[in-house]
Amino acid sequence: MGRKIAFLGIALSVVGLGAGGAYFFWQETRVPIPRLALSALGSFSGLLVIFGVLMGIVCFLPREWRAKSLWAFIAVGAGIGLFTGVGLGFLTWRLTASRYEAVEPRKNPTNEAPANLVKNGEFELDTEFWGTGYLEEFIRNGRHPEEEQRLPYVVTEPKGSKTKTISSGQSDPNKSYGLGVASFRFDHKSSKGKDRTGSLSQRINGLIPHKFYVITFQVSAKDAADHSFFVTPKRNWKNRKYIPAGTYDWQLIIHDFAAEEDHIDLRFVAEAPCTVWIDDVTLTEKVK
Repeated sequence: MGRKIAFLGIALSVVGLGAGGAYFFWQETRVPIPRLALSALGSFSGLLVIFGVLMGIVCFLPREWRAKSLWAFIAVGAGIGLFTGVGLGFLTWRLTASRYEAVEPRKNPTNEAPANLVKNGEFELDTEFWGTGYLEEFIRNGRHPEEEQRLPYVVTEPKGSKTKTISSGQSDPNKSYGLGVASFRFDHKSSKGKDRTGSLSQRINGLIPHKFYVITFQVSAKDAADHSFFVTPKRNWKNRKYIPAGTYDWQLIIHDFAAEEDHIDLRFVAEAPCTVWIDDVTLTEKVK
């Protein structure tokens, strides 16, 4: 019996320490976890460690004492463990307060419009500040003169393909949203296929990891195929927002995302036949 109690105590202590270790793992990785769940984790680990240690002590008592004191130790262990668990849960809640100020969207107490992190989002300065991102860096550093001449627009083709991707992009002073003076026009003729894209990007710095941001832009389209054009803040392009298919005048597109690093490449991508204009591009911190 004593051996079973000892094993039970050790097992509970290990589980409790494991739960505490999970909390410290979160402190290092900052993986988004609900704050209430973290507080419950702190309570759970504290209760199990204290309860498990007291249960382990029981096994060292003489057999006659153990029989008489087992339930008393269980009651005392549960009581102390519960008290410690509640205390650790409250402490966890307090310790995570500053961390969650950066994770949870905050209200804007001044009612001021959040700052737009995009430079020249209305293309009034032609394409200045555009043509920056990891693909563009690869082109400039790799000495690809043909591709570099097309910058800020980037055209991709499958490796070893003998067929050129037919895609072009440039600022268009003949079309703009509202009272603007220009927009950016994409003309993509190639059929949809792997690595057959045309894109425009701007490297955005100054983001805070785990904060929420919102991308907005105005779009106008002519003969846009289904899933032909999207915006993405992710380097792997998996987090994307497609524009509607068809022909239409200016429409507002909105896309929310959580920042993973202190910078992103805000990239607009054409991957199927379409003629698309974008204007009034913004990226701001999301506020309630």
